[in-house]
Amino acid sequence: MPFHDRTDAGRKLAQALAKYKDQRPIVFALPRGGIPVAAEVAAALEAPLDLILVRKIGVPFQPELAMGAVVDGKEPITVRNEDVIRSIGITKEEFQSICDRELAEIERRRKRYLGDRPHPEIAGTVVEALGRAAPAGCRLAVDAGAHMFSTLALWRADRAFGVLKSNGLSTMGFALPAAIASALQEPGRPVAAITGDGGLMMCLAELTTAVERRCRVVVVVVNDAALSLIDIKQQRQQRKSRGVRYPAVDFAGAARALGCRAWRLDAGDALTPVLGDAFKGDGPALINVAIDPSGYGDQLVAIRG
Repeated sequence: MPFHDRTDAGRKLAQALAKYKDQRPIVFALPRGGIPVAAEVAAALEAPLDLILVRKIGVPFQPELAMGAVVDGKEPITVRNEDVIRSIGITKEEFQSICDRELAEIERRRKRYLGDRPHPEIAGTVVEALGRAAPAGCRLAVDAGAHMFSTLALWRADRAFGVLKSNGLSTMGFALPAAIASALQEPGRPVAAITGDGGLMMCLAELTTAVERRCRVVVVVVNDAALSLIDIKQQRQQRKSRGVRYPAVDFAGAARALGCRAWRLDAGDALTPVLGDAFKGDGPALINVAIDPSGYGDQLVAIRG
């Protein structure tokens, strides 16, 4: 794909990616050269733009020789070049010291570029944020769908029956009714439900039951406006996406209309403080989180092969 400069490259790339506009993507850029390209893509797709900051971890006496790298994020990723580390005899403490220094530089640059803007939420980080915010002993009800795999891989159950999941056929529309049943059976035990938009549309009216019975249930909707698991299977069979995408539903607005406390978060909005408020309040609460579904395919390959 020939182009005149980075701006032109971004415009041409945006044309090639136009089909993803309705999937509510998030565009990430590598500073500095990647930003002009990504800015054009984000503008064309009407998508939020965020940065991925990477720093080389150089050998102490020869900084240009990489013995690893570190990538920023809520949980930074560190990559080690074991061949270089072993051949030079770098100790664990020496490596960590330089890694910490580069992480500090990443944080300095992120604040300079973006201020206090939070990282955008994607499926994996939604589950991790829920795990951090949930009270001790919280039971989780999981709906069927692409989000189920990352949820079960990342959620830590600390006791038996800590996770409720529809087994066998993996029925959609399971999580909310299961969470309500848990709250009615064990009122003193906190419970959360994580569901996709497709599954919640099958049982949304059950929120009225939760409201009537004052069930302390926190419902997190990972909303990508799609039946993503079916979409992935269609793509793997080299078929076009058909019948799996639809306009995004405002579940927060619907939940409020049914008498439920609710929040709507778009990409880039901070999830953790909202989760804290949801768990503290009385009665049911729902959080509609717009997510980027583009990572689901890689997650499924990593988990299932």
